[in-house]
Amino acid sequence: MAKVSPLAPPAIVVTEMERPKWSEQSSRKAAILFNVNNSNNNDDQKEKEEEKEETKTSAKDEEKQRKKREKKEKREQKEKERQEKKERKEQRLKEKEQKQKEKEKEQEKKVEPPKEIAVIDPASNTYYYWLLIITIPVMYNWTFIIARACFEELQTDYLYLWFFLDFASDMTYIGDMVFRTRTGYLEQGLLVKEELKLRERYMQSFQFKMDAASMVPTDILFLILGVKYPEIRLNKLLRFNRMMEFFQRTETRTNFPNALRISNLVMYIVIIIHWNACLYYSFSKAIGFGSDRFVYPDPANPEFGRLVRKYAYSMYWSTLTLTTIGETPPPVENSEYFFVVTDFLVGVLIFATIVGNVGSMITNMNAARADFQARIDAIKQYMSFRKEVCDHKEVPEFSTGGGVSPMVVR
Repeated sequence: MAKVSPLAPPAIVVTEMERPKWSEQSSRKAAILFNVNNSNNNDDQKEKEEEKEETKTSAKDEEKQRKKREKKEKREQKEKERQEKKERKEQRLKEKEQKQKEKEKEQEKKVEPPKEIAVIDPASNTYYYWLLIITIPVMYNWTFIIARACFEELQTDYLYLWFFLDFASDMTYIGDMVFRTRTGYLEQGLLVKEELKLRERYMQSFQFKMDAASMVPTDILFLILGVKYPEIRLNKLLRFNRMMEFFQRTETRTNFPNALRISNLVMYIVIIIHWNACLYYSFSKAIGFGSDRFVYPDPANPEFGRLVRKYAYSMYWSTLTLTTIGETPPPVENSEYFFVVTDFLVGVLIFATIVGNVGSMITNMNAARADFQARIDAIKQYMSFRKEVCDHKEVPEFSTGGGVSPMVVR
């Protein structure tokens, strides 16, 4: 049996039925609107959150960048400090190296061979001839300073000559000091030629002090005291050792050393007599010329007024007194007695020196002959002794033939 389909409602009804109700529609709309609003709000919130996140991110980025900048600045600062430290260290190293180089240079200067100069060998002829040159002004000063001081006419009448000779003498003395700094000396058998050693050795020696004292410019006192006081140049006498050195070297060079010794002895005695003569004249002047028989006669007498007579009379009196071989006028004043006693003592020393030196010279002159004679005497004595021994040792010897023949046992 056929099935009967249910009746379908009309289309309008269906349409109406299919159309939602208003409440449902409004609720749907509201829901849609709510959803839309909610979505919008969510979007806004998301945007805000995103903005916040972006802000936070930007802040973080800025913070990171700031930190990075700070770190960078710190790194740069540290780098700068390290660079400065490095530069300071390098500077200190450079300074240290510079000081080290300076020390090395100083050590090299010390280590490097000392400067050698052309020196004068003390055993050479140049040195000997220079001693001869320096001996001349020494002899001049020892002879004329005392004479010019005691005999006023000698000083005033030849004033310009003395000025010239004094100047030449002083220049020679200065040259001698320079010469000494260029004079070598032997050290362990070798001639030292180092400039510094030569100069230091001379400046540390006693002779340098004497040379410096002899070069004190006492001539300036001429401007204060006047030209009548040449005794202010007495410091020039301190170079006497150069004169003695010249005589010693001459003695080793000459073939007649004994004759030279006698000549030197006579020269020293003459210089002492010369000084004593000048002092006698000055002593007579202090007491008063012609006041008694002991002093020099009054120069007002033309016979005793000339300079030559004054010096000759004084030398005569000095020679008689010091050699004690003649009679002189006896002293009168107490000061004259003391003066004569002093002269007698000096004369005794001179006499003893003469006797001792002459005896030594004679002994030296006969030394070779005496040595030869002593050897001859020893040989003679030995031969005589051997002869006596041989005579005592002669013994008889019997031969097979019965004859007797003497045999000397030796």
